[in-house]
Amino acid sequence: MRYLLGGIFLLIIGFLPDAAYAAITDFTVNPGSCGNPEAFNIECSSSPDAGLFTSIACKVMKTFNAGIIPLYCNIVGNPIYQNMLNGFLTLYVLFWVFSYLFGLSQTNTGNAMIRLLKVMIIYAFVSDPELFFGLLYQTIMNVPQHMVEIILSDTGSETFYEYVDKGMFEVFNNVLRPEVVDESGATKQSIDLRLFEFGIAVWKLLPGGSFVATMFISVVSGWLAAYLSIMIRYLLALMTIVFLLMLTPLFLPTLLFEKTAFVGEEWIRMLSSFMLQIVIVVAYVIMVEVFFVEFLDLIKFGFNEIVIDRSYNEYIVPYGKNADGEFVSKIENAMGGVNLQGAEKYITDISYGGDPKEFIPWFIFQMLVMLIIVFLTFSFMKRVPAFAGYLAGNPKFVRLMGGQGFAQRGSENEAPLYMQNKVKGKLSSYQARLDKVIDDDLSSFGPE
Repeated sequence: MRYLLGGIFLLIIGFLPDAAYAAITDFTVNPGSCGNPEAFNIECSSSPDAGLFTSIACKVMKTFNAGIIPLYCNIVGNPIYQNMLNGFLTLYVLFWVFSYLFGLSQTNTGNAMIRLLKVMIIYAFVSDPELFFGLLYQTIMNVPQHMVEIILSDTGSETFYEYVDKGMFEVFNNVLRPEVVDESGATKQSIDLRLFEFGIAVWKLLPGGSFVATMFISVVSGWLAAYLSIMIRYLLALMTIVFLLMLTPLFLPTLLFEKTAFVGEEWIRMLSSFMLQIVIVVAYVIMVEVFFVEFLDLIKFGFNEIVIDRSYNEYIVPYGKNADGEFVSKIENAMGGVNLQGAEKYITDISYGGDPKEFIPWFIFQMLVMLIIVFLTFSFMKRVPAFAGYLAGNPKFVRLMGGQGFAQRGSENEAPLYMQNKVKGKLSSYQARLDKVIDDDLSSFGPE
């Protein structure tokens, strides 16, 4: 059996270079390979109904993909990389076969087959673009997206961008776009921003109301900024996953050798970390959504109860008109005809339809809760990478570049390696002495 496996490995040595060249240079394959870069073009919707974050995310990913996706193709299509890959894998198979045949490598048949399978898988992913993009790329990119779809299944949103846009629309629709009915009964839209009127109402109804009004506007502004920070964290994680995947030809072959395997393992940890970031961000948003919904309901209730009498309505513009000139509820020009100057002078009377003793304390309490939620959101978004990294095994960029791993592999006795006196590691003191013996033997062949 030993010699049969050795023969198989020797056949691999003979056919590996030709197979590599054929796989790398044949890019006339199905969409998803280097022969069809248009397959990665993202079509962004130009519809005015498309949400703000959906449009931004689409444009960002389209630009990023256009610049990063070709990175993999440029690496595997480079003749220098092809020769290096062929030589690298050939030497790996050659040295391992001889060590196995002559008993230098103490391993069983199962481990030998696993090594053979590992070589074949790694070789396939770094030489066949169709296989890489069709299997590895699609799998890793789709896993977090499918998790997001499961989490959002009860919200009616297909993507996280749509979910965030719906939340933003609720804020603008219920806080910044009120419906006002004038003396003639026509439904109109106040474009002076509902926050503006509400701030004046709170200022006139409450002692120290200017502080409360400022606090309210700060809460809503922080709410919108929190959505923005969530979106940025989500997009950064997604772009980093794409970038790391395009570096697969550089990091995947390092898994073959024990001395360099930590580099490939670190690369896998980093991929896992950024995939977890996406899931953590979405899960957090779903978790705190109830607070945002309650606050939004409170705003609606407060606006419905506050009665504002106006002696001048120039700063209130119509929703829109149909063919008969009648006012309709559909917004045709949501931001047209803005006129805020002097509006506060024409608000002649403000009253509250309910019991201020019940509403105002609850309103202030809800604002304090929302301030805490907004603060926690910003704080949590800053710590998402650390939390995801902890779950993925604490990946570090310095280890990915090989600095820490190559500098020291270390010891249970914390004995320093030869010529690394100030660095502790995982190797035993015997291995440290053995390194020195090997170095002395090799030095004996040099000139005296």
